Amino acid sequence: MAPVTVAPATVTPTTTTPTSTVAAITPVANAYATSRNAVANANNAVGYGYSEGGFTTDRNHGDPVFASRFLRVHSFNHGYLPAGADHEMELSTILKYFTQYDEFLNCSLYYWNGVYLRFDATDDASQAKNILEWAGGIYSDLIDSFDFARAKSMDSMCIDEFEGQIKLVMHCSTASGMPFCLADVRDLNERVGLLLGLFGDIGHFVHIATDDNAMTFTYRVEFKSVLVAHRAVVSLSKDTATGTFPNGVWRWTVVEATHWAALTSPHPARPRMDPKSRLTVFRGSQAHIAKGSNPYESHNRVRLERIQDGTDVRTTIMLRNIPNKLDWMSLVAKLNDVCFGTFDFVYLRIDFKSCNNVGYAFVNFSDISGMVAMLTKIDGHGWPGFKSTKCAEISYATIQGKDALVQKFRNSSVMQEAPFCRPHLFMTYDTARANRAIRETGTEEMFPVSDNPSKMSRSIDNARALGLFPPTGINANATHRSLISDYDRGNPRDLDHVAAMRQQYGPAPTYGVTVQQRQACEDWYSARYGMSQHGRVPFSHIPVGIVQEFLQSGPGYGPSPAQANNPGVIARPILPGFGSMYDVHHHDGHAGPSHAGPSHAGRSRAGRGRAGPGRSPHGY
Repeated sequence: MAPVTVAPATVTPTTTTPTSTVAAITPVANAYATSRNAVANANNAVGYGYSEGGFTTDRNHGDPVFASRFLRVHSFNHGYLPAGADHEMELSTILKYFTQYDEFLNCSLYYWNGVYLRFDATDDASQAKNILEWAGGIYSDLIDSFDFARAKSMDSMCIDEFEGQIKLVMHCSTASGMPFCLADVRDLNERVGLLLGLFGDIGHFVHIATDDNAMTFTYRVEFKSVLVAHRAVVSLSKDTATGTFPNGVWRWTVVEATHWAALTSPHPARPRMDPKSRLTVFRGSQAHIAKGSNPYESHNRVRLERIQDGTDVRTTIMLRNIPNKLDWMSLVAKLNDVCFGTFDFVYLRIDFKSCNNVGYAFVNFSDISGMVAMLTKIDGHGWPGFKSTKCAEISYATIQGKDALVQKFRNSSVMQEAPFCRPHLFMTYDTARANRAIRETGTEEMFPVSDNPSKMSRSIDNARALGLFPPTGINANATHRSLISDYDRGNPRDLDHVAAMRQQYGPAPTYGVTVQQRQACEDWYSARYGMSQHGRVPFSHIPVGIVQEFLQSGPGYGPSPAQANNPGVIARPILPGFGSMYDVHHHDGHAGPSHAGPSHAGRSRAGRGRAGPGRSPHGY
């Protein structure tokens, strides 16, 4: 039976009184039938019919009351400096407000010919716009989701234009013959507001349709926060809500909670076409599971059968091949759809230069059902809406457990960065149920503060001097930035690769090496490997392995013992009757301390020559 849409009222609520009085003595079946007109009239009387402009998607971009969750910065310095001129200056100017105002706590940033901001709540976006203008002379405009998607080169056909809006269907039942009257409709609307208020602030909600035969009432609700809307849908679908009216006669139950979808859109998107006017879409990635033979991959691979039989109890995973333009709020929303209430830690690693993610994230689970859902619905699948052909891959992380992860980051300088760069904690279903607050499942928890000020201070100092994730080596900056690896940062293969790079490009052991020896090493390297484009290769740019090979190649090339701070006793004094000085030096009980320079354990004694007056038996 088709639902009946409630129209604006023209009948006063007094018209329902005679019908309600007569129907009070009828059977239950007649009570449902008699309540049809009462329901419509009551809704009209209390003003819960649909009103144009109440939702953000009903307002056009040029309207004075236009609201959005997206901002585009178009100028700095009170309009004198247009956006898009200086990438680093613009990002640094905007980012300083992220740590000063709470409106930027749930906000992500993207740069493309200017700064684009995405907020979780509409109120935060409007307030942040005023903060940037009043406090910094930064002018910005509210834009819709389509303009933001085009700036990020996303597929506009995959945009959820009605994000933050849900559809709620309530069913009312009674065991008596009492009809559904005006007071009951008011009570139902009040119960809907109280129920949804448990999740977060409501922007607007209306009663849009009624099925008088099934006694179901349909509501369209818009939350101010997108994450709150996701939590409400998943929570009410997993654990339905029910209750009774104040009079105790009627009982209400949530029978459906879904994201709002409409056949028509107030902002229709033009389909993407090629130059020949043919419909085109982004090339999607095919689902596959990559199987590797590396022993490290075998150890870190997440196996469903080992999780289910309890032989593998690790809880922290590394989610890789994430599109670089995916922000942490979108990642959390996807996790809520797949494994709501089972994860308590999420950290999406961010590149502080571009403010995009680096392609991987860490997630910790408190329930194995969430990890099983990840393997089923995310691992090996693509990322709709993004220009990425990569498929998601899941492996175990090196650091395991929420406590270990919290201890690692609470004293790290990353906690001093913008909120979207930090790790996040979330309340699990088990914790919310223990606290008798099941509707708080999935809410973000406060991250513990630092418990080691000295460690935090050292981390901040190191980040200022070398960067938050400092490179190593004499040509560290060039090597780190130009390093192209087939492995994700942090996995065992990448660690082996980095160790090999450090061995190849690490600092040379210059302690005790004289200027003459450095020049000789440069000549030897040039004769063996050739000149560079700028002439002879400097000693400081010769790989450490080559320098060690040179120092061990023959006598006279090793570090001079004269450079040692405290060389100690070179040899025993010559005692009468105990042989020559040569015998003293080669006696098995020689007690002279060894040279403090680099080790020469690989050299043979036969090639050192005979020691004489003024010459050390070590061959220097």
